Amino acid sequence: IRAAAGLSRGGLYHHFGSKAEILEAIVDEDWRRLAEKVAGSPDPIIGLFCAGSEFLDGAGAWLDVRCLSGKGETDLYLAAMERAQDRWLKPLLRTAVDEGIARGRYRDVDPDHVAELILTINARMNRRFLEGEWSEEALGAFTTTALVALAGLLGAEEELAELSRRIVARTKGNS
Repeated sequence: IRAAAGLSRGGLYHHFGSKAEILEAIVDEDWRRLAEKVAGSPDPIIGLFCAGSEFLDGAGAWLDVRCLSGKGETDLYLAAMERAQDRWLKPLLRTAVDEGIARGRYRDVDPDHVAELILTINARMNRRFLEGEWSEEALGAFTTTALVALAGLLGAEEELAELSRRIVARTKGNS
C-alpha cells in the first residue's frame, strides 16, 4: 500500500492510525464500488448475486482476501465488511425490494427484513469460506439454497432459479 501510494511508513500512518483503519478504508471502498456497479443493474438483488463474488474475488476489488493472514486479520476484515455492507448495500437492497413490490414483481414483504436476511446470510457464508470451513463449491451450493429461500420469500422463483444454476456451474469449476 505504501509503495503504491508513494508514502513512507510515517506518511501512511499520518492518514491512518492503524492497520485496522487502513483495512476499514479499503473494504469500505470495495463495497462502495460494488454497490455502485450493482445499482446500475436492472434488478439490484440479482445483480448483487451475479457481480458480488466475481468483483470481490479480486477482479474488481482493491483487497484480495487471500492476502489475509490469520484469524485476527480475517475477523477485522469480516467486521469491516459488515459495516460496509450496512452502509452501501442495505439501502440499495431495501430500495430494490420496494421497487419490486411496487411493480408487482415481488410479494409484499418487509424490505428491511429482506435486506437483513441477505446481509446476514452473506456474512455467515463469508465467515465460513474465509475461515477455511467451506470450499468454493460448498459456498456455491449454500448460495443456491439461500437463493431458493429468497426466491420463495419474494415470489421470484423463475428469475433466481437461472441465477442459482449459473452460480453452481461457476463454483464447481473453481474447486
